[in-house]
Amino acid sequence: MPDKNINNTTPRRFLNGGKIVISDAVDNFTVFNVEDGSVSIQDGRRAVQQDTDRGTLQTPTLGDEQPSRVEFAVKFTGEHGADTLQKLASFAAVTDGKPPLYTVTITWYDDIGQTAGKAVTYTNCYFAESPTIQTAGAGAERDTARFTMLSTDTEGAWADVV
Repeated sequence: MPDKNINNTTPRRFLNGGKIVISDAVDNFTVFNVEDGSVSIQDGRRAVQQDTDRGTLQTPTLGDEQPSRVEFAVKFTGEHGADTLQKLASFAAVTDGKPPLYTVTITWYDDIGQTAGKAVTYTNCYFAESPTIQTAGAGAERDTARFTMLSTDTEGAWADVV
């Protein structure tokens, strides 16, 4: 069996100028003040179902598809008017019983000041819940607002940014 190298390309770091853009049918909203270390993505997949038969584990089988997940926190600014994250995450304008859908693109650049890197895009995203506002502890910490979005895409679309 041949050996194969994996995860052996240039490491990337969101803090090197990375960005999150949330788009609807009209506008692109670039998210500022992203909390260090808070960006998290997880591709959806089919759930694994583990069964037993008379106390003995059986070969697992695949179940239903699960949504992809995008999570991030921002430094809380208290903004709550139109064109704010809090407003996008609310369902105040919903009239058809369906949550608004967005496209979310997260970009990692090769280094600070660079324009090349990698990006992942999830379509059909919606805010899974209202934001969680967390107050900070002592010292130089800031209050944060955490957002969770789910996507019916079972995996993000990766692309080179040039």
